[in-house]
Amino acid sequence: MRILICDVCSFQELENLRKQAEIIPQLMAECESITEKLQAAEVKNKDLEDRMEGLQADIEDSQSKQGNMKGELKKFMDVLDGKIDELHEFRQGLSKLGVDN
Repeated sequence: MRILICDVCSFQELENLRKQAEIIPQLMAECESITEKLQAAEVKNKDLEDRMEGLQADIEDSQSKQGNMKGELKKFMDVLDGKIDELHEFRQGLSKLGVDN
């Protein structure tokens, strides 16, 4: 009787192992699929990081150009203000000449 119970236990254990062995290839295939997806995601992530670095460099370049343009615009406005003052003084001089005559 004892042998029969152990034989039943061994049979059940063997049956469980056989079922697990049938599942292993499916699990391996799923693991490979997930690994491929992970690798693809890593490649895409690297591409996006590279693209982001390029965009960040573009932003910094644009900000630098904007700063330079603001400086040039300020210089131009200062020169323009000076020319306007000169014209105003010239006009006043002409007005005085007209009044004097």
